[in-house]
Amino acid sequence: MESIFECGVCFKSYNHSEKKPLSLPCGHTFCLECLKQINKHNIIKCPFDKIAHHQIAENLPVNYAVLTALPMSSQTPGTGDGSGQKQQNFTMCDLHKNKKVKFYCKSDQEMFCSKCVLKHTNAKHEVMPCSYKIMDMKRLIKEMLEEVEVVDRNNNVCEELYGKLEQKVKKKFHEEVERLEKSFRRIIEQLEIQQQNLYTMMKEQIDKELKCLTEKKKKVKERDDSIITNRADLSQALGNMEHYSDDMTFNTYYERKKRDLKVLSVLNDFIKPNPYFVYYMFKDSIHVDDYGSIKETLFKFPQMTRNQTNQANIYLFGDDVNSKISLCYDINEDEWTMKKLPETSQQKFYQCSAAIAILPNEILITGGGSPPKKDTRLYLTSRNDIIPKAMMNESRNAHAITLCKGSVFVLGGFSGKQRLNSVERYSIKEDKWSQMAPMKDKRHYLSACAVNDEFIYAFGGFFGSTEQEINDSIEVYEVEKNTWSVLTVRMKNALWACSALAISPNEIILIGGKNTNRNGEVNLFNIQNKSWKQLHNMNQLRVSHKSFYLQGKIYVIGGDYEMSCEVYDLKENKWSFISSYNSLLGNSLYSFSSAMAVQE
Repeated sequence: MESIFECGVCFKSYNHSEKKPLSLPCGHTFCLECLKQINKHNIIKCPFDKIAHHQIAENLPVNYAVLTALPMSSQTPGTGDGSGQKQQNFTMCDLHKNKKVKFYCKSDQEMFCSKCVLKHTNAKHEVMPCSYKIMDMKRLIKEMLEEVEVVDRNNNVCEELYGKLEQKVKKKFHEEVERLEKSFRRIIEQLEIQQQNLYTMMKEQIDKELKCLTEKKKKVKERDDSIITNRADLSQALGNMEHYSDDMTFNTYYERKKRDLKVLSVLNDFIKPNPYFVYYMFKDSIHVDDYGSIKETLFKFPQMTRNQTNQANIYLFGDDVNSKISLCYDINEDEWTMKKLPETSQQKFYQCSAAIAILPNEILITGGGSPPKKDTRLYLTSRNDIIPKAMMNESRNAHAITLCKGSVFVLGGFSGKQRLNSVERYSIKEDKWSQMAPMKDKRHYLSACAVNDEFIYAFGGFFGSTEQEINDSIEVYEVEKNTWSVLTVRMKNALWACSALAISPNEIILIGGKNTNRNGEVNLFNIQNKSWKQLHNMNQLRVSHKSFYLQGKIYVIGGDYEMSCEVYDLKENKWSFISSYNSLLGNSLYSFSSAMAVQE
């Protein structure tokens, strides 16, 4: 852990001269010497968040919070051995050895006796009684003690819960084994090998959970002992503050206890049970699907209910490595198939393209590739073939695509040289691209969707080259007027590579994405109220995944480092795993393009 008394650039301790701690407007603190060195043309670029400040180092304010907390140079006499500390409960003045310290100088950061007061007051230094300093140290100790009490009050984990969970896990395991064996007796002989594979997977998962529960049970006792020890230690320190009347002794003790409390907090977080795991262990019934993406039809009879009204397929098109491969997921059958473009075909798929279905058997694929391309192609699902179409005006990849007013719109992306805010409209009938009004912000890896066949909403995306330069703004495009406007409401988090789906004329769902870390959050945006509501999280963390909405359900496919697939039921507010494509292709589909085609 980096010390607050050290400069974050040179890692040397602060002092009252060239190493004086100075605060930048962004809130970060560095020493005067380092700030002078990075000052170029009266502009200081913060080494941490890269924000440029039009300042010169000498005019920056001093961080007195750090300066006044610096360890004192004077040491308590007689602290060389333990016996000396026990006999002497107060500090003597460095100048007058037979006088006790009674005052503290904030400017010089030292304690002294009554004879030295005049020297400091004549220098117009701020002098206070030592009792005030001790009161401030007591306050810090009380805050740490309260932190321990908060951990103790919030403790609702006990060995009894883990004992019940352990019994439930064993019981559920035996129930599922019995269900698995009965089901496989009704399935043809070709599935016997798969039966053994699934049994092994379940056994490994159960062994993993049992091992985790056993370890957490042990940690409960360790956590309770740590609470008792820290409470006693802090209470003792609170009652004997005269032992810590000099800054160095107190700061050393304070930093040590901060580390102890951090260890206690980590330990407490570790033993908290996963709420989803507890729910599944105590609910009335459990299916094998809860342990992974396994077809529910293998374990549940009759077969799961299928929607016979519409024939819907989700198509995914390869990247630069799998340039001839396409995958198809049949939503009604919960089955995956894979195709390859004919060897004789000169066409191929590009990574980070954007695709959309314009007819049940025709999918428009735009841009993509490295470097990005202007290409537009029409994929014919029935023929497994690609037909070239009119090129876009700009090269782009990792852009957004949507259908509105009978035309296709592409938004933002990356040109190979810069992030884009440009928008193009494709006339399907005329096979022609037209430049439209640009967005207010540049957006790369953005998310967008059409609402009510009138508006297009754009969310997030990169506007710069680093992960700190991510948009949290929302823009709305009115198709008839060809105008963009920025909403006053912001996204809950700045995100890139999330999914945006319009589920009604007034509601948009935002799924997953990434800021500094992948996330599994699902948030509902109410267009009319301009408000956000959090829904049930996905089972997995996902970024650059593929999401589709159909008749009250949301289907999510893959994502960076993730090959599972799941479906969300809006009425039940519940996520369930569906079949995965991983037996056909070992790829997270991170850079694949995708589209859903529905046959009425």
